[in-house]
Amino acid sequence: MDVANSSHGAVKGTPSPFDWFFLGSLALALCGVMWVGVVAYEEGQKVETVKRHGEAWGQFFTSKTAARAQESFEPAACAAGAEAKTTWGGCYQALVAPGGALDGLKNPFSLAPQKVTSCKFGGLGTAGELMLEKLVSTPPGAPVPFIAEPLLETDAIHQKMHIRVTICDQGGNPIRVGEFDF
Repeated sequence: MDVANSSHGAVKGTPSPFDWFFLGSLALALCGVMWVGVVAYEEGQKVETVKRHGEAWGQFFTSKTAARAQESFEPAACAAGAEAKTTWGGCYQALVAPGGALDGLKNPFSLAPQKVTSCKFGGLGTAGELMLEKLVSTPPGAPVPFIAEPLLETDAIHQKMHIRVTICDQGGNPIRVGEFDF
């Protein structure tokens, strides 16, 4: 077999236009991946901020549980007692009022004050919101130990209660922070 001179031209040693196109495409793809990484990191930071807000609510609940039964408890709208005159709506307003124990918590997604709502799967409007539920015990022998119900403004809080704190991530999915006595 005779290998004769090939008809290909001499190698120039510089990239061809197709090589430049490939290198440009590669650089754009790398920039796109870096941009997606930065956006994902920022979204993750926002979710972590909301988790810290949920933990602040839980910390308040656990630190004030024993003191709530005392007559000098502040805020008075959250005090426990024999009468059912204290409601969650009044307590919530006292906690988030200027100078209140949980004042200044802002939703990092909307930059509005933190609200208590319910998470809606796929609902972008609930991103960064809190969900507070009261856990109601079921009768002995029931297949589930408790039922979770939304904590409504009209609910009496004059007795000790068990509260579940949940946050909504950027897609409206619930992330459970914890269950606390109050």
